Amino acid sequence: MKIGVFGGTFNPPHYGHIRLAERAAEELCLDKVIIIPSCIPPHKAAGSPTGGEERLEMCRLAFEGPLYEISDMEIRRGDRSYTVDTLRELKAVYPGDEIWFIMGSDMLETFTQWYKWEEILELRRFKRERLQAGFIRIQFFPEEQGSLYRCPSL
Repeated sequence: MKIGVFGGTFNPPHYGHIRLAERAAEELCLDKVIIIPSCIPPHKAAGSPTGGEERLEMCRLAFEGPLYEISDMEIRRGDRSYTVDTLRELKAVYPGDEIWFIMGSDMLETFTQWYKWEEILELRRFKRERLQAGFIRIQFFPEEQGSLYRCPSL
């Protein structure tokens, strides 16, 4: 199975988030996209005024349809939400599946400052899109040791 993983604060989830998930699913022929609202995002200075359960419910309303699975795995942890921990957990749950990590362009700019970012590159395939009209595809593959590939905007 081909699974997309899309995490974030989702405060609130908006059209850009929805469109990014749709485009990734279409382009990568994903069987499902797991939407994972973070509990406490490490890149945000202060906690969210909107609680995790409320953001989880907003995601359930925004990402409708059989393609999407809304997960509370990071909210259940009740602590800082590190992508590497989430991907480790998903690797254990889906050991034989192809997992793609999806992120918006805003997060890629600070990616090399993330907690254990090198391990993220080793764990999963990587999908990033610019949220504007055109987009740039950037993919990291474990066998390519985190090489960065840029394709022209479509």
